[in-house]
Amino acid sequence: MKRSALYGRAVLLLAAALCAPAYAQTPPPVPKVIELKTVTCNDLLNAQLLDRTAAIMYLWGYEAGKTGATAYYPATTQANTRKLMKLCEAHHGMTLVDAAATVLGNAGK
Repeated sequence: MKRSALYGRAVLLLAAALCAPAYAQTPPPVPKVIELKTVTCNDLLNAQLLDRTAAIMYLWGYEAGKTGATAYYPATTQANTRKLMKLCEAHHGMTLVDAAATVLGNAGK
């Protein structure tokens, strides 16, 4: 094998070895169960965007399920989500379940 071909392969192997740790890193494990009643506004505010979106949609589905609602109103969901985020920004220690109940007018019920 020619010296230049050997050198080229060595450079490629070195580049691959240097890049491998970046690709080998895995994200932290996702919990198998998340107890909705223990998730706080602070948890929501610190979550990644996709996780935050999933948690909020699950929360609204949870609330809808409690009332037996079967219709989805996107404008209402957007407005309630804005209210939820503002409430959470003001009350980091509040649980999401309590925050949703406050937004929906069900607090204390």
